[in-house]
Amino acid sequence: MTRFNFYQGAALLPLLLMLLLQEWLAAGAIVVTLILVWILVSTLLGKTVDKPREENVENITSVNTNAILVSMLQEEIPPCIDELKDDLNKTQQINSESFITLNSAFYQLLRMSAEQSASLHKVLFSISKDKALALTGKEYYDPDAIDLKTFIESTHQFLNICSDLMMETTAQSNDAVNKIAVMESQMNNINGLVDNAQKIARQTNLLSLNAAIEAARAGEMGRGFTVVAQEIRLLSDTSNKFNEDIRGEVTQAMTTFVEAKSMVESLAKDNAEKSSQTQSRLHLELIKFAELEESLEMNLDNLMSLSVDTKACVNDSVRSLQVEDIISQLSEHSVLQAENMKQVLFACSELLSAEKNVDQDTFVNKLKVAAEQLKQQSLQVQNKTISTGSMNEGEIELF
Repeated sequence: MTRFNFYQGAALLPLLLMLLLQEWLAAGAIVVTLILVWILVSTLLGKTVDKPREENVENITSVNTNAILVSMLQEEIPPCIDELKDDLNKTQQINSESFITLNSAFYQLLRMSAEQSASLHKVLFSISKDKALALTGKEYYDPDAIDLKTFIESTHQFLNICSDLMMETTAQSNDAVNKIAVMESQMNNINGLVDNAQKIARQTNLLSLNAAIEAARAGEMGRGFTVVAQEIRLLSDTSNKFNEDIRGEVTQAMTTFVEAKSMVESLAKDNAEKSSQTQSRLHLELIKFAELEESLEMNLDNLMSLSVDTKACVNDSVRSLQVEDIISQLSEHSVLQAENMKQVLFACSELLSAEKNVDQDTFVNKLKVAAEQLKQQSLQVQNKTISTGSMNEGEIELF
């Protein structure tokens, strides 16, 4: 029979290696490793004693070592594991509350982002239907709706028509001025004709006077010529009066034509200047209006792109919040592993307390069986946890 000594302590190495594979439980494994190192040093020191006292020293060292190891396994390490389990439970609770709040906030942000996108699409639709359709692929059917781009084009056409009408009015005014000038010239011609008629009337009057003189010389024979001469003179006087009346009317008409010509010339000049100024100003305003429409389209394009990017980021954030599930399951797994480690420590302490006279092979076999059971329990729990290797879309379902 070989008592529990360095070799039995070394039998704990498989358990130590298994514990080291359990990620964060490496701290517990380090504690056990330190205990085994201390046992190893104590055993090696025991072997340097004189041969006659070797057996007694070995027995005393083994008993003391077992007692200290049992005390550590039962009294010091379990409270640390319990404290670790409490911390894990608190961490799990805090994570759960925090992620619930974050998840709610991100869903609100996602909803507001969707509403913002809808509002931006309506604004873009009111500016340019074609642009809205090209960006979003959606089309709102409203036969009475008109977008800003169409309104600008219609206004541009209407203003061009008004400008053309003003230019046409100016041209017609210029034509009217020319017509009045022609009529003024014709009136002058009429005055010339009236002057000629007056000359003829004066000559006729002179001829009638000469005829009357000749008739008076002829005496009784020329009395008939005297009557004819008087009638010719009367006709000449009437013709002169009629010519004077015509001259008066023509002169008055010419005055009216001159005034009309002056008014039409002034109107045509003002129309030409105002038409040119208005056309230039309208052209500049339409250019500014087109630039404004283009700027609005550009800014709305950017806003739509930002809205789409924001929605994608929010979706990624919501999906990333699935880490709360991962942390929760890993915390549960860690708590179970801590409990398993605690049970193993108690089992080791029981073996150290009760199996003092067991031979080395039997002791090692029991430790291997305990280690294998712990490994199987760990695998069963680990199979229930989710993979934490990636958070890519598709590997985790949304809430």
